[in-house]
Amino acid sequence: MKSAVFMMALSMSISIVFTKAEESVVKDVDCSDPKGTCPFTDGTCGAYYRSGNANYCFRVCKCKGTNDCLIDEDHALVRGNKTFPSTVFTCKPIREFRECADGEIALVYPQPGLIRQILCLCSRGRRYDKAGNGKYKCFD
Repeated sequence: MKSAVFMMALSMSISIVFTKAEESVVKDVDCSDPKGTCPFTDGTCGAYYRSGNANYCFRVCKCKGTNDCLIDEDHALVRGNKTFPSTVFTCKPIREFRECADGEIALVYPQPGLIRQILCLCSRGRRYDKAGNGKYKCFD
């Protein structure tokens, strides 16, 4: 009985943590439900962005392992700002991606707007620059 009460309390606290994180990433819009399983584990499953006067949130597919597309801070690769959000949601937590070297290919886009594969992340003031064929390199 004690074990059941502990598990119930633990699941309630986890739900609260995820709810707070989701609120800090996605504002003023409901996200669509993901459909099907993502074909990759080192890529993205959804996006949150502004177009015209509205914000949109799409969860495209479910990640292997979680069977969901998490929209919390741990899975948000933010490319925009609060006024003009441009965020993609990753299947792996951001902390699990390594840092790119200067000039290294970081992102591979199969089509405009969606990141399919994340090879590494630009950090420490580096920026993403187009490298052709739907690829982005990391530059100082």
